[in-house]
Amino acid sequence: MIHATLNGSKTNPPSRTILALAQAFDCPPAFLLPGSDDLDSLEVYYRHEQVREALRLIADLGESGADGLLQYVHALREARGLDTPATAPVPAPSSAKPRRGRRLSRADAAEASRREIHGLSH
Repeated sequence: MIHATLNGSKTNPPSRTILALAQAFDCPPAFLLPGSDDLDSLEVYYRHEQVREALRLIADLGESGADGLLQYVHALREARGLDTPATAPVPAPSSAKPRRGRRLSRADAAEASRREIHGLSH
């Protein structure tokens, strides 16, 4: 199963395979999922508990909380004489729930896999 996943002949591996690969490569499972094109953010998220706590604290504040956090970080970087790296816009997660019996889109399938893996690894 792992060999088939690595060589591309198996394109939809079960979560246990993704978890095994993540353990073998010593990386978070999300690094191996489609759509994980912002590896810098994922690495910071997985390596720093404080980042996860900050996200938990602003989660219920919505967009205004995220905006406030960004303003603070930009000001902190400026005060320390650091450039602010250019960032690509991050697409908003889909709020639509897939109907039962209907084939999931790639984005919905990736999100379902992420939720399942997160539940297995925590």
